[in-house]
Amino acid sequence: MKIFFKVITIIFHPLLMPLAGFYILFNSGTYLNLEPIDLQKFLYFFVFTGTFLLPVLTIPLFYFFGKISSVYLDNREERHLPILVTAVFYYFTFYLLKSLPIPHIFIIFLLSSFVSVMLTLIITLRWKISAHLIGIGGISALIFAISIFFKVNLEFYFIISILVAGLVASARLFLEKHNLLQVSIGFLVGFFSVLGVLIFF
Repeated sequence: MKIFFKVITIIFHPLLMPLAGFYILFNSGTYLNLEPIDLQKFLYFFVFTGTFLLPVLTIPLFYFFGKISSVYLDNREERHLPILVTAVFYYFTFYLLKSLPIPHIFIIFLLSSFVSVMLTLIITLRWKISAHLIGIGGISALIFAISIFFKVNLEFYFIISILVAGLVASARLFLEKHNLLQVSIGFLVGFFSVLGVLIFF
């Protein structure tokens, strides 16, 4: 069971959520499905590099220079610098993305991802919160927002996202990485930060 939950936390790693969000947008049953395949592949690569690959590559460097004691970042105080660097990569990716001729929803979603990372950093300065649940909460908010903005029925996918959130929360609790309050607040922060940005921008 422990191995299973570890795999779950890897599959639904928070840094993969922007990429998952782009996949959902491109397969939302809206006009976004009609975007050229070459553009889709480029955006997948672009977002994967800026929001996952580059932040992940900095972790071994932090470990090598003694800034963190574990690559898993279990210590709250050691999360500050990696999250800050991640936020910089997210903003840089957003900054470059907004200059491209792509639908506005992609740009705003990435902005909302940056906002959620910044909120994670601010909260982590004082309290340990689940970044995994912030990520899943953001995905749930994206699905909810798409169904409202584009008037498409994504109820099934929204339910799936809630079930995944429960599964990931269970994994974090079972592995004793967080308590119930930390995963619950994490989901709410992710959901309302992403939804708020999508609505107001």
